[in-house]
Amino acid sequence: MISSKKGSFLITLAKYKFITRKQFARLGVEKHNSAITKHCQPLLEADWIGVMDATNYGIGHVYYLKRKGALILSKELKTDIDRINFCINKPRLSSQTLFHRTAAIDCQIELFTSCAENDTQVIFYDRDIEVIGSLKGDQNLIRKTRIELPNGRYLEPDAIFMLDTSKGKKLFCLEFENEDYTKKSYQKIEKHVHALNIKSPSKKYKHNKAHKTLFVYKNPSTMESIMVKVKENISGIGNWFLFKTYDEVYTPVAFKTPTSKTQKPRNFLTGWRTVIGEVEPLY
Repeated sequence: MISSKKGSFLITLAKYKFITRKQFARLGVEKHNSAITKHCQPLLEADWIGVMDATNYGIGHVYYLKRKGALILSKELKTDIDRINFCINKPRLSSQTLFHRTAAIDCQIELFTSCAENDTQVIFYDRDIEVIGSLKGDQNLIRKTRIELPNGRYLEPDAIFMLDTSKGKKLFCLEFENEDYTKKSYQKIEKHVHALNIKSPSKKYKHNKAHKTLFVYKNPSTMESIMVKVKENISGIGNWFLFKTYDEVYTPVAFKTPTSKTQKPRNFLTGWRTVIGEVEPLY
């Protein structure tokens, strides 16, 4: 039998795959830094979880679920291990990947938190860090979010998710832009416009309506440049493309201390901008 506290750490890792200490705090798993150390150490010693030291990048320790922990959790929850996110091998992530992946998971956390607070169900949340296919060879694996386009092209958004809202089921693609590559980001938008026009994501997920694409930018200046360029060159996208900065999505987290102050949580579902600057809700 897994204790409730150990179980909460394992279940969180099974859901998100990679979690930092501050993300544990944001999710309310444990708000004290010292307590995270206390609870994670036995799990590390039991080889149920692993950890990457990303303190040199200002990210801190990044935890992940290992196969042994996934097996224990699958028995405890009476669920198939294939439904649990765990790492088969020790991750080897570059600084660029660490920054991008951590912030993309921040976006996921804020979406899930906002949905829970607004009685909106997340039907599914597929991510590019998950793959499908045979594990016998990397050549047989493709990212779960791959969207096929004509002429052998494809898109692989950071996430594709569906919400069950008061206005019906809504499908979304999410792109987190960590770099300042305006040209590359604009080309990605062009591909997303094509995908919207031929309804590729909707066909993939058997959704009978068009989807919306969300772009979250780490650098506000890059976002503004992209929005100007899209406005000048692409017409008719209305509110099918929505934009936010990372700081508008991410709720700053501080570990609980006698002097710590709680930041007002961001609302992922509101405050999105269209390409012409109008502010709209997500749905």
